[in-house]
Amino acid sequence: MSDDQSFLHSQTAVGFGEYGPEDELLHPSFRNGIAHAALTETQYFGFSVPEERIHGLAYFWHHPNLGTISGGVSAWQGIKRHHLESELYDHRMFMSDKLITSNIDHYKNDTGYQVDVIEPFKTMRIRYDDPSRKNALDITYTALGPPAMLANRKHFEQPMKTKGFLMLRGRRYEVDGYNVRDRSWGESRLEDPIGFPPLAWLTGVFGEDFSFNCTLTDHPKRSPEWLGIYQVPDEQVLKGGWIYRKGGRTRVVEGIKLTKRDPVTLCPLSHDVELIDQAGQRLHLTGTIVASSPSGYWPNAYIHIALTRWECEGRIGWGDSQECQWTDYVHGMQSRR
Repeated sequence: MSDDQSFLHSQTAVGFGEYGPEDELLHPSFRNGIAHAALTETQYFGFSVPEERIHGLAYFWHHPNLGTISGGVSAWQGIKRHHLESELYDHRMFMSDKLITSNIDHYKNDTGYQVDVIEPFKTMRIRYDDPSRKNALDITYTALGPPAMLANRKHFEQPMKTKGFLMLRGRRYEVDGYNVRDRSWGESRLEDPIGFPPLAWLTGVFGEDFSFNCTLTDHPKRSPEWLGIYQVPDEQVLKGGWIYRKGGRTRVVEGIKLTKRDPVTLCPLSHDVELIDQAGQRLHLTGTIVASSPSGYWPNAYIHIALTRWECEGRIGWGDSQECQWTDYVHGMQSRR
């Protein structure tokens, strides 16, 4: 990707790439070829307590050419209208990257959020403690399968088993579920306003034997509410995805989605998704949002982070719905209303 090209409009890497233990670490070599201030490296861990409608995340966003880090921890119960309604919200926008004394397999940021990679691509642990608000967490991640590395070797996703505890405002919850973690590096992640309809990063884990991921917008043929604001070619609907079954992973080649949103807040309420993989396998997934919060991470984007209850093939799974919305969409929908 060039320094000035949005990942939304770039050519999606096709297939899967190789990975190694070095990909749990920072990738400083990309600074030699990308001088842009938006050069990015990220690390994401999510967690949930579905039976209590609790969802949360821990995030690391490094701008190596600026020497800064953004990130922290948040968790919420139910549907929130504002990110500061969350029971736990502690994200900082400007931290010095000098807090990385060795590498991101072992570090602690200014919020007290701590990450330890115990065994690369196998086991990780995250911790956080805020005694004044009686918030804390200690969660171990164990891999359910190998990571899905993009062919360009600049991003991967990996289904994980989560086990530990979460303390929210003095009440303790046991964490015993699943999450799809991810990492990105080596590209400029620009914050410009983007002329594109809402784009969702969707994940779901149904057990150790079945999980999926896809990044896509609503398909025009499903008559989404943004028709008339955007013209999206069919080839731009799907940005990538995979389906993991015990013993193998296939690439998603087509995605057909329709999301229903709250007409006032624009928060996603449900997803209806059909995925077709390279082998012709079709999955029909229906997802219901049970916990969500708008984020405060990117000022030029309105991002709804949500826990989704998925139904597919008679099974129930849980996962992330992370939908980015930009100014033309939000303004356009307000004007229509």
